[in-house]
Amino acid sequence: MLNPCDEKIKQQPPEYAEIMLFLRRHLLSYNRNILEFFKFFTLFYEYKGRPLCYIHYKDDYVYLGFYCRNGLKHPKLHAEGRKVVKVFKCFVNKDVDIRSLNAILKMACK
Repeated sequence: MLNPCDEKIKQQPPEYAEIMLFLRRHLLSYNRNILEFFKFFTLFYEYKGRPLCYIHYKDDYVYLGFYCRNGLKHPKLHAEGRKVVKVFKCFVNKDVDIRSLNAILKMACK
């Protein structure tokens, strides 16, 4: 039996599931203090017990929604009208910008 996070990924179209699996593996291997939970019907990640980000998909991209409690700023993060969350977009059929993602994770995990 699959856990809720695995089940959520399995339910997605293959092109989204592939990106979601990659992001999941990357987040969990980036820092041992990043933990995965299934909250609010999505894959949710915490760093040392505090909200870090979540994975969601929309239109033609998957995104990581980062909680910007500490003024997280990076050119690849977009607020798009949100007040608390900024998103890092990963488009279908394009490579994920690992360098930018790692820079954002470094800032977010301070």
